[in-house]
Amino acid sequence: MKEIKGIVDIIKDGACLIGKNFCCDGFINTRKAGAISHFHDDHTKGLESALHWYEKIYVSEATKDLLIASMGVFLKLRNNLIAIPYNKTHSFDNEKITLYPTNHVLGSSQILIESNEKRILFVGDIREGTNPIETDILVILPHFGKPEHIREHKRDDVIKSFIKHVKSEINTKSVCVLACKGKLQDIMNLLYKADIDVPFLADESVKKIAEVYTKHNCVTGNIIDLSSYEAQEIIKSRSSHITFYPINTKICRVDNYVKFTISEWNVIAPIKHKIARNEYMISISDHADFKGLIDFVKKCKPKYVVADNNRCGGSAELFVQYLNRNLKIKSTYLPK
Repeated sequence: MKEIKGIVDIIKDGACLIGKNFCCDGFINTRKAGAISHFHDDHTKGLESALHWYEKIYVSEATKDLLIASMGVFLKLRNNLIAIPYNKTHSFDNEKITLYPTNHVLGSSQILIESNEKRILFVGDIREGTNPIETDILVILPHFGKPEHIREHKRDDVIKSFIKHVKSEINTKSVCVLACKGKLQDIMNLLYKADIDVPFLADESVKKIAEVYTKHNCVTGNIIDLSSYEAQEIIKSRSSHITFYPINTKICRVDNYVKFTISEWNVIAPIKHKIARNEYMISISDHADFKGLIDFVKKCKPKYVVADNNRCGGSAELFVQYLNRNLKIKSTYLPK
């Protein structure tokens, strides 16, 4: 669409160029400033290059803490990694940037950039419950952008079922939970609030992120370092406990364990799917389904929509077709 030419572009790896200065969730050396929507790896590609090139990189306060916890304390020394509060506008070279909270993961943000009298809203990942910001141009990642991507079960019902299953197993078995970073700490919080009173074990990388969650009022309980003598004694005693692992960790199958892998992506999956003896797949997604995405777009009231075709290939094109035909909103996907 010629209306967005020179205002918004999306290049390889999902880096989004907005206005004349900003690159969101990526890096390109023609820009002066960056912004990161959240700390997941696919949204922080190019961060180290950006730290050496950009004058400023804007993140939420929690996202900065999470980046330090997951990437290293050297980030504390980088004066151009700027943590800013939500809802507070900052100026950069005649453009303005404001971060607003997103219902996805701790610290995740919608990024509003005001450039040449246009409001451009970049949305990283969202799920239902994110408060929309009215904008002229909306840049969105429609992971579940196909009309058939409609969740069969409410997220709260899946969580209740998962907690009930953990409670039923924890009396006779120990539990392993595998999930991506951030999601793993959310699960800790859910189980802690459900009064499951057994030791929580995790390695140092998981603990560091959990400490940030606790700092930002998302309590994850007292976590014992998996490599410690105390943790090893708990495991040897075969007493009940829950061990938390990053997704894709290879775990030796043990008879007195039950394993839960928390999936982000099975939007039409059953509440609980048994994949082997004592092993289950649970779908607790932090991405909005098709209905949630459409509802969010409507409430943003954009004149134009740009769908990210890097991270959402396949879904982006169909999502744009729906917006053009059914909502009569001028929409395109990038890159082509």
